[in-house]
Amino acid sequence: MTVYILLAEGFEEIEALTPLDMLRRAGCEAALVSITEKREVKGAHGISVLADLACYEAKDTPQMVVLPGGMPGASHLDASPFVSSLVLNTLQNGGRAAAICAAPMVLGHLGLLEGKRAVCYPGFEKELKGATVEKLPVVTDGNITTSQSMGTALLFSFELVRLMTNRETAEKLLGDVDKLSLYSNAFSQICVSGNDEELFSRAVEIAFENGKISTSLLQRKLSVGFGKAAKMIDRMQEMGIVSAPDGQKPRDVLITYEDYRKMRS
Repeated sequence: MTVYILLAEGFEEIEALTPLDMLRRAGCEAALVSITEKREVKGAHGISVLADLACYEAKDTPQMVVLPGGMPGASHLDASPFVSSLVLNTLQNGGRAAAICAAPMVLGHLGLLEGKRAVCYPGFEKELKGATVEKLPVVTDGNITTSQSMGTALLFSFELVRLMTNRETAEKLLGDVDKLSLYSNAFSQICVSGNDEELFSRAVEIAFENGKISTSLLQRKLSVGFGKAAKMIDRMQEMGIVSAPDGQKPRDVLITYEDYRKMRS
């Protein structure tokens, strides 16, 4: 599974190299791609990195394009016809785009965030044209993933691994890295911050994990509001997964996970 991480002069080093490291640890085929004809690219803090490919060598359509932030790196990405063309072509071919820090503005200027949930470095919100800006470290909405800053680069990376492989691989990698459980709770929240179907699937998983479900449990586990939590539980009731309401008591799970899988197949 090919991932291109694009490098422009002045890129934020942590935001580019952390995803590269995590994706490769997870067995993904990830490459650093310079957006110019030179492979050597200097980061925002003077660290020079030798990209795997220069722009003219990146002839394949990847399954994901990753845009690191940093300044002036994000501005160079935004001004590059190569970047615009690659991002649009990747999405048109069923791939994904991901951006962190100031780089989500590139997606905003391309009109790709219209009607989507997104995040960015504080102060760049106005560049996310048409987006609903969230207060989360990482958000996936459909085929677009965005993240806030250098401080969320590791969570961003785990989410990219999940999207390119599966949840189990991401959680194993998280366990290998996160020996002190610094990121586990945050990852359990952000890795389900995508579209409503992804969110509902995780809500059902939580119900089966606990044998019961309540709005407060979903609010805590998924970082959603009461209204969204209640709607998901009502949907579970309509599907026969959980019991009808009984005052303020949690709803009981009525079927087995195997029955649920058969229902969804």
